[in-house]
Amino acid sequence: MEHILHGFAVLVGLILLYFGGDKFVDGAARLAVSFRLSQIVVGLVIVAFATSAPELVVGIDAALTDHSELAIGNVVGSNIANLFLILGICAIIRPIPVNINVLKFDKPIMIGASLLMLLFLFDKRIARWEGAVFAAGLVTYVSLNLRFGRRQMEAEGMKKPNKQKRASQSDTKHTLFALLLLIGGLIGLVAGARLLVFGASNIARWWGVSESLIGLSIVAFGTSLPELATGTVASVRKQSDLVVGNMIGSNIFNILGVLGIAALIRPLGGADIAVMDPVVMVITALLMLPVMLTKRRISRAEGVIMLLCYCGYIVYRYMCA
Repeated sequence: MEHILHGFAVLVGLILLYFGGDKFVDGAARLAVSFRLSQIVVGLVIVAFATSAPELVVGIDAALTDHSELAIGNVVGSNIANLFLILGICAIIRPIPVNINVLKFDKPIMIGASLLMLLFLFDKRIARWEGAVFAAGLVTYVSLNLRFGRRQMEAEGMKKPNKQKRASQSDTKHTLFALLLLIGGLIGLVAGARLLVFGASNIARWWGVSESLIGLSIVAFGTSLPELATGTVASVRKQSDLVVGNMIGSNIFNILGVLGIAALIRPLGGADIAVMDPVVMVITALLMLPVMLTKRRISRAEGVIMLLCYCGYIVYRYMCA
């Protein structure tokens, strides 16, 4: 009977994470419009941070409740899912053109962050000082992206210095509504993360599998639902910059932000942490480079291959558990 209740907790947690993430993304996007940021910067910074909020909340909660394997497995699983599962599905819906700025700047940073995470995990733990390195990297990355966004606005004539400084009543209402969406979404994310970590950790014990594997699969898929929802909608609307920017930016936030903040709260580590999964995450990030460089687009055929690779990897991990 208990395992049924734990499964129900996971289901409710996933639902709350999905709807909480959806409202959080909506609120973040509305605020981004007020600042007139370009689509690629919105995807890489604003939406990526918002859609990484479930991973962040789950990671913090897992650190506070001493479930380090779940926190690390969630980040690794989410990053693999973002690149192979979600980008694969989006490419099947519509081939995805890749912005050259992403290939020059953001993609190398994602690969570098992945390699740094692998290096830190060789001793199967992430210390506080390593978390501080991640957090400092995140601040630097966001600052550089926002600076790039301002320069891009000026170059494209998107910035209007002569515009009336005092916001109109409609602008104020728009901002307040966006803030309400953010707060409501955050409440859903916190509640969903609590239920998900509680249910998933107990299911792991009942099944006799490691928390890192549960985090790699069930929890990772659940916390990647906002990215999946955002990516599919953006693909249908032909907003390719938002799709690629969201996935790459989310992966960077997952490593630098989620693991960085969680490790600052409590050092992460455990005997059940497998180094193989972060290695697969790095290989996944490296494999995406030639895919994106091929005519600077991700084709439908490549999307199908990516999706099959992801499904095969998850099946293999459970067979080896």
